[in-house]
Amino acid sequence: MTAPMKWEAVHSCKCCSGTAPLFGVVDFSKNCYERKGVVLPLSGIPIYYYRCPVCEFLFTDFFDDFSNEEMNEWIYNDGYSTVDPDWETNRPNAMAETIIQHFKQFGRDISVLDYGCGTGRLSQILRENGFTKVVNFDPMVEEFSAIPKQKFDLIVCFEVLEHVTNPNQAFQEIAGLRKENGLVVHATFLQPPEFEKMRLNWWYVGPRNGHISIHSAKSLSHFWSEVGLKVVSTNHNSHIAFDSPPEFASDVLKQVIISPSR
Repeated sequence: MTAPMKWEAVHSCKCCSGTAPLFGVVDFSKNCYERKGVVLPLSGIPIYYYRCPVCEFLFTDFFDDFSNEEMNEWIYNDGYSTVDPDWETNRPNAMAETIIQHFKQFGRDISVLDYGCGTGRLSQILRENGFTKVVNFDPMVEEFSAIPKQKFDLIVCFEVLEHVTNPNQAFQEIAGLRKENGLVVHATFLQPPEFEKMRLNWWYVGPRNGHISIHSAKSLSHFWSEVGLKVVSTNHNSHIAFDSPPEFASDVLKQVIISPSR
């Protein structure tokens, strides 16, 4: 692997197009499981992160020119499970349980897209629990790499948005796959209130995991508003984007909007 050695003192913000100064630098080997003892040898490859003072979006441009094949070579390779052991089983199991809990009674009626599906396990669990119209999409997985031509009532997008190099394109694509009044249930950790003190020591900043785009509440709201949607957060990791609440989600959204847990 040959590292593209590039950096600059300021960068145009990928979110609001403002000026994003250099915020810090970490080694490529920094990963999200260091807090659990997974500390990889230093790679010697610096990853520069920029943060916009207006929308507080944090990002690196290191991977911007990588092809899908290069991303698979660098990130989503045989060593990926070492730095994210939950991705294949535990996480999709938990996320499927959430969807089933809230939407099972509509499982035969609503169309569902798992955007950034990985192995497709979440969809498999949903089908086993009565969801009959479930589709997988993941540009990094050849089997699921074809962009769907249909639109969906419910899009689930769990632990995906932090991995995209072109967030504007990703948000536009997701919004374009919605049916009218469709819902986007997604998960990505937002920067904590003390982030400016923690800086890049925060565990979620993990280039080895492919964590390229780290959101704030402001940046997440901005990206969704740019595609005509509003977003509410049930907690620091779980979010729902929508315009007009669909009937199948009216009770869920009513609970979230009236009593959000932040």
